[in-house]
Amino acid sequence: MENSAAAYSKEIASHYKAYRPELHSVLLKKCLQTDSFQRGLDVGCGVGHSSVALTSYCKKVIGLEPSTFMLQQAHQHPQVCYESVYTKVSKPYDLLCFFGVLFYLTDEEVNQYLDGLIASGSLLVADFKIDYDLATQPMQLKPNALNYEHIPTQNLLTQQARLLKSEVFSSSFECTTRELLHLMMTEPHIESALIQRFKTSKFALLQTEISNFFTEDVVRLKAELNYSLYKKN
Repeated sequence: MENSAAAYSKEIASHYKAYRPELHSVLLKKCLQTDSFQRGLDVGCGVGHSSVALTSYCKKVIGLEPSTFMLQQAHQHPQVCYESVYTKVSKPYDLLCFFGVLFYLTDEEVNQYLDGLIASGSLLVADFKIDYDLATQPMQLKPNALNYEHIPTQNLLTQQARLLKSEVFSSSFECTTRELLHLMMTEPHIESALIQRFKTSKFALLQTEISNFFTEDVVRLKAELNYSLYKKN
């Protein structure tokens, strides 16, 4: 996970802090429903959107994030504490969460996190994929393909945990053009296409440019959400 942390600059972290749709809460409500936990570990928590969402289900949440820039921008919450290295994480925990981070983890790292999970503890793997076509097509953006699996292989998990349920479903949300730009600037392949299309990397100028493609300041986007909930053997 340390290698992936290097990809997050101070600027990207600020875009994550500025806006993310409430899709973590949608996923958790669908998956955990009325479940409750004492302590949850949120691996690769970024600026803490997922960690804060977990406070509705956990008395205490530990957000683990190796990126200094992300932690500097992290959302503060009385039930959340943040750590940059796993050795400082309070153990054991009864909920282990991988929100959009499993793709970047080595088997050794996954095993390490599983070791800290109590026997019969819960393991959640979840992610969402935003469909930007309604925004990028009017602007004639042609971003390159993204080298990332939103539903990564989970063979290692099935060796140490029992799958309880798994689901892929759709959701939608609304955002302003400013929020949309913050979202797109966290996607390197879309950010590059924006800069190439409008010949600037300045946020204010880009916002002016993309606003010209929408008749109102509200943009409606769709997203594909997925989760797999396990119980540790």
